[in-house]
Amino acid sequence: MSLFFYAQSPNITPPANLGISGCDETNITPFIYSDVAVIITEGDLIAMGGSVEYSTPSITLSYVDNLLFSSCPIRIIRTFTAIDSSNRTDTATQNLSINDDIATSASNPEAISVQCISNVPPQDRSVVIDETDNCSIPSVVFVSEILDGTSCPIVITRTYRIIDECGNSIDVVQIIIINDEIVPQLISTLEPNITISCGEIPEVPTLEFIDNCTSNVTVDFGEIIVPITSTAYTLIRTWTVTDDCSNQIIFNQEITKEDCNLSTDDYLIKSEKKIRNIFNKRSTYI
Repeated sequence: MSLFFYAQSPNITPPANLGISGCDETNITPFIYSDVAVIITEGDLIAMGGSVEYSTPSITLSYVDNLLFSSCPIRIIRTFTAIDSSNRTDTATQNLSINDDIATSASNPEAISVQCISNVPPQDRSVVIDETDNCSIPSVVFVSEILDGTSCPIVITRTYRIIDECGNSIDVVQIIIINDEIVPQLISTLEPNITISCGEIPEVPTLEFIDNCTSNVTVDFGEIIVPITSTAYTLIRTWTVTDDCSNQIIFNQEITKEDCNLSTDDYLIKSEKKIRNIFNKRSTYI
């Protein structure tokens, strides 16, 4: 009577699936990525978190990696193979994923100040100058632009996003301050002082003003009469010119009427309608 012993085929229990924070296959340690078979010991398999059962005197263990996806997250199937001394085999697989989960880095672009809204530079991704990432060269994209208020100073907040190949990102902001501090200017001729005797008071001149930012400045005109004697007085004309940022300048013209037969009261009566119209008159501007 003969007895036969049938050895059991090897049985591999693979390590648990593993997620790794990193950039690529080089982040798999200590058992590195390999697309050709790597011989390992039973102790190596146990160190990875796996195990093997076999009934023959010896066994050969190996693993080989297969790259499924090379983009985030990188996915790899690691196949373990056991071959016993009777040439019986068993295989088992472990899923490995490598994902970059670290945010990009950059500083807020330098803030700038301008006088006019027309001086505001266009959106420009190159204002972000120190973008970095642990794994890849990040991209800079424009996100939004918000205006804070409509009166001076106006603050514009521009947001740029720094994003890497795995979608990790941070936002940075650039502050642009618009604040016009320059007053309007008179570009036509205005005689500041005029002296007459019994002649007619000169007509209100048509004045032209310009501003560095505002296309249509506000011009408020007014006149006052300051008596000197019963027949002499000073007529003071005032143009108050204001731009959109409340920068204001005042231009004056003083007309001195010397003693004449026409009294101050007579002038006021004669010119009442004219003066009323003058007060309501708006000088032209550009």
